[in-house]
Amino acid sequence: MLQSLISLPDQDIELVITAVRQWCTMNDCEIDSNEGRRALTLAIDLVQYSSRTTVRRRDR
Repeated sequence: MLQSLISLPDQDIELVITAVRQWCTMNDCEIDSNEGRRALTLAIDLVQYSSRTTVRRRDR
């Protein structure tokens, strides 16, 4: 999971961490809890998927 996070551009890392921290605050959990790690994994996956989709659309 952390390898996936550090492979993102700096602005995406900041976006993911900020979003997950906000989610954890709203859901009363810590970022290093099971729920926080799942949220982090999902956020990373969404950013990576979004990046791939954007690249494909530009290639058309």
